Amino acid sequence: MKQPRPETKQTPSRIGRHVVGLLAVLAANAACAQDAGSGETPHGLFVKPRVSVSETYTDNNLLTSNNRDAALITTVSPGVSISARGGSISGTLDYSLSGIAYLKSDQPDRLQNNLNAQGRIDFVPQVFFVNAYANISQQSNSPLGAQSVDSNLANPNRVETQTLTIAPTLQGHFGGLATYQLQGSATGTNQMDTAVGDSHQLSGSFRMDGLNAGQLRWWSLLSTTQSHFKTNAANNNDDQAMLGLRYQPDVDFFMTASAGKERSNYLTGKNEDAALYGASFSWTPTVRTTLNLDWQHHNYGDSHSFKFEHRMSRSVWSVSDNQSVTQASQLNQADLGSNYDLLFVQFASIEPDPVKRDALVRAYLQTYGLNPGSQNVVGFLSNVPVLSHSSQASFALEGARTTATATLTRTTSRQLGENSQTAGPLLNFSLINQQGFSVNVAHKLTPLSSLSAAYTQTRGSGAGGIAFADSSNTLHSLTANWTSRLGRRGTLTLMVRHAQEVGANPYRESAMSATFVQTF
Repeated sequence: MKQPRPETKQTPSRIGRHVVGLLAVLAANAACAQDAGSGETPHGLFVKPRVSVSETYTDNNLLTSNNRDAALITTVSPGVSISARGGSISGTLDYSLSGIAYLKSDQPDRLQNNLNAQGRIDFVPQVFFVNAYANISQQSNSPLGAQSVDSNLANPNRVETQTLTIAPTLQGHFGGLATYQLQGSATGTNQMDTAVGDSHQLSGSFRMDGLNAGQLRWWSLLSTTQSHFKTNAANNNDDQAMLGLRYQPDVDFFMTASAGKERSNYLTGKNEDAALYGASFSWTPTVRTTLNLDWQHHNYGDSHSFKFEHRMSRSVWSVSDNQSVTQASQLNQADLGSNYDLLFVQFASIEPDPVKRDALVRAYLQTYGLNPGSQNVVGFLSNVPVLSHSSQASFALEGARTTATATLTRTTSRQLGENSQTAGPLLNFSLINQQGFSVNVAHKLTPLSSLSAAYTQTRGSGAGGIAFADSSNTLHSLTANWTSRLGRRGTLTLMVRHAQEVGANPYRESAMSATFVQTF
């Protein structure tokens, strides 16, 4: 007999209400626009509803080495994809609500949201516009807890994370002397069932760039960032004032140098003034090749970014290395080389418009049975600023009938300063290391069917701190899918999977599933 769900933080957050409201407004506008005519709407708004039904058998729903809980998991997921092209509103939104029922198991049924949305509203073209980003996804409480490749499993180390960002921008000219850009940003993050990681962040910047016609130009920047975590009484702030020079001898090459002052309270909790200086370099010899480098000195730890990306007719190669302070709770989530990210770059020559390319990439991934959000390093919850260093190498190869992607990632995260109110994995360990490797291969068997396989290895470890011993977990997973189109709008996927985790939370899990997706 199923037990009632314990009382948890299930009331909708302010972020959740804003996200749901945004979804409802876009869907209503889309429906009205579609009622006005068929095909391409007057405002270029497209809506594609869908429903997915999945039945999964797993021999270890609880992900434990003892008391294995075999279960049948039924998942029904209505969803919608919305895209707006041209006009004053542009962007994409993909949302699904999954109802998950556990049969032959004591686990309570639950709902699971998934949202990925980004958009832009131009109030005054090229002068005043607002960018918005919203995301709801399943994250890990800790990289040292049990990991799983399937968010539908009853993993206590899983948490639903909601994030919403609003960023208005005002830009223009000061006569013929300089351009200016005034930009603000407000970000809120909410975790369901826990307050660890709940945060809000406000930032603003004012930048000016000289318009002198020579190869050497000046620029200036004033910026401020403030963040607060719900489970930490401390407020974190960082203010910067910089002057710089930009040297551009050629259209595809430029370098900058800058110096200024910075005031932050990351290290001691009290505001400290320090020198701030740095340099950057950018080279774009062709539309297919980009090399960017940036380095800045800070008293709490230097930041840098390096990215090399080369796109060929059938492949894309990317290498990056970044270190920066993360004041939000979703650590290690950006630019980690998912299948979607790699193919989005690869298809740039096919479809330069980003909104149309989004639809093209999602259709391609569905045809080949590839997971759009496949990542081999996941984020974790924290309530303090973290200095994060991430390195990555990835590639995607698109053949006539075969597609292959691979990603290698390494990330190191450490708390800045000393704070007794630290929560999450950084409470016991001063350093969190994460490593991941994934490879995906998909082959089109016939015009209507394809076969894909994926191998993923992830490792999380903690060192130092107050823990008595180092702790680590390593998850190996192998997944195979057969996908076939049924009719014009139906897709059937059969999956088999085996996963094994060794370390602090050892377990073995095998599963098979059938999933049918119908679009309308």
